[in-house]
Amino acid sequence: MPYAAASVMRKLCLALALVSFVHFFSWGAEAAATSTGASELSYAEIKKQFETDDSLEGVRISTFTATDVTVIYKGRYLVYKISSLTETQRPKIEKLIETEKERRRAQAIQDNAEAARAGMLREVDGVVYNLMKDAPGWVNLNGVALQKIEDGLLVDISLSADDLDLIFLKNLPKFDSVADGDKITFLAKPAGTVTFLTRTEVRRTVRQYDCGTIPGKASKPSLARSPNERSGKPVLDSTWDSSGTGFFITDDGYFVTCNHVVEDGIRFAVKHGGGTFPAQVVATDKTNDVAILKVTGRFPSLALNTNSLALGQPAFTIGFPNIDIQGLSPKYTDGKVSSLSGIQDDAGAIQISVPVQPGNSGGPLTDANGHVIGIVVARLNDYSALKRTRAIPQNVNYAVKTLPLVALIRQAGLASKVRYSAAASSQAVQDVEKATALILVGE
Repeated sequence: MPYAAASVMRKLCLALALVSFVHFFSWGAEAAATSTGASELSYAEIKKQFETDDSLEGVRISTFTATDVTVIYKGRYLVYKISSLTETQRPKIEKLIETEKERRRAQAIQDNAEAARAGMLREVDGVVYNLMKDAPGWVNLNGVALQKIEDGLLVDISLSADDLDLIFLKNLPKFDSVADGDKITFLAKPAGTVTFLTRTEVRRTVRQYDCGTIPGKASKPSLARSPNERSGKPVLDSTWDSSGTGFFITDDGYFVTCNHVVEDGIRFAVKHGGGTFPAQVVATDKTNDVAILKVTGRFPSLALNTNSLALGQPAFTIGFPNIDIQGLSPKYTDGKVSSLSGIQDDAGAIQISVPVQPGNSGGPLTDANGHVIGIVVARLNDYSALKRTRAIPQNVNYAVKTLPLVALIRQAGLASKVRYSAAASSQAVQDVEKATALILVGE
């Protein structure tokens, strides 16, 4: 290309570049002036502009309470006191608030629908929580399922294998698929405490957590009340503080129960066959947990078996457990003699697989013929066993042997009144039921 032509071409390109730069600079300056126009206004000026602007396009509420509202207008935050709104300001602010409420309702419906699809919408005590958001009061926990108790779980949430931190967990999703010993992770809300009866007459309280239910879906009714739930009407009048089981050993009203049933009482009565009879304590053995009371009247009695006791021997008891829940009718349970010694090889007791509950204390443990081979006294302490073995014992119960009872009978001068053997009976269960009674204790 000739030199003159090249020179002309360079000048032309330079001119075009200069024109483009000038155009760009002019456009940028105009845009900057437009965008900074609102920010250059004072707070009072932008507020006045908002109040005279009939268009609400792009205007929205940031926050509002019963006393204040914050409006976003052209990128600026304008704060108003509800009580100080003028007649011209109020309609506009109220319209914005209503629009914001509708927006939030629509967003909540959308969020809840998404949470429901994910199974993260849960209801506790009539309040619905979206667990996909920051639900107040809810916590994420890990633990080991120890035992199913009706519609809940006893869970250990301790951080160390050497510790035990028990809670009761309600409404765990996929509850039916959880087995004892499973490690579980769950989101739950604290729901107060629940009390469990862990051994005869001893109550322990643990924290309760609730995983919630699906809103609108009724939970399955429990097959039975929890141990601490009372019926609407007490089965006994309020003058009695506790109860247990006992049995007559003589026809003239000498009555046996556990010492721990009566040791804190000052008034006693025996409820038997439709009548309630005053009773007095006449002899106690605190060491072996045996007591003898006297009731005025004539009653069916049981014979004592002090000779025959064998491992695996069938046995049964009749008693009055949890009367506020299970009622006043006598309850029969049976099993076998599991060991000829008690806790830590206690020679004065036997271990049995006969199921017992609080209220069975003091009841007769009898052989197949209805002869007394022991006095039902206790269950293995569930919490102590949990701490040592991380498992809840099943049907590990104990009875005092008849030998300590015989010693107390002799001490009370009743040996000649008591039968120590009897003929085999074809109606053993009925005979034991007739001689067994509910003992009431007033403190």
